[in-house]
Amino acid sequence: MLKKTNATKVRVTYEEVEYILTKPQVEYFEAEEEYVAVVAGMGSGKTQTTALKIVERVFEYPTIDFAYLAPTFALIRDIFYPKISELLESLDIEYKINKAEHIVYVEGHGKIYCKTMDNPELIVGWEVGDAFMDEFDVLATDKARLAMNKVTGRCRQKFPDGKINQKYVSTTPEGFKATYELFQKKPLTNSRLIQMSTRSNEH
Repeated sequence: MLKKTNATKVRVTYEEVEYILTKPQVEYFEAEEEYVAVVAGMGSGKTQTTALKIVERVFEYPTIDFAYLAPTFALIRDIFYPKISELLESLDIEYKINKAEHIVYVEGHGKIYCKTMDNPELIVGWEVGDAFMDEFDVLATDKARLAMNKVTGRCRQKFPDGKINQKYVSTTPEGFKATYELFQKKPLTNSRLIQMSTRSNEH
């Protein structure tokens, strides 16, 4: 599904559909660190890239579940559901979004749990391979740090090829908040910070 074309672009293919990513999107897409953060300007394509990465993982590891988290269910409903629906439909893949359970079911593959981070104490009772946390710095710093700890504890499913469980953070710049603390001031072990400007996205 992932094919590198040159130093600045990645061609993502499934059947006959292709997606070309910008250079910073490629960095995010190919990062192998346990903790990956992308700080992205408005219109840089971070949510699109996150949704595409989740889809790629779902098909690469059909027995593994994944999680997408946002500060509120309104953001999941208004931003993530349309993005993931558009991608799966473009690939002609059967799926169902259960908005009561907040789970995306992909036919023949694992589930995508859609969770909020507004009350980190409630991040319990489910397990996934990787987790993707969007708009991380919308949260208060203490709440975001707790959310990271709780989400890390949920990434327990073992990948059949031994791949590490990865935790992805994406956020628009919100000042010196949790992303700055966890990825720059005192970076988490085996972490990577990527900057994605609005100008990097020609679309």
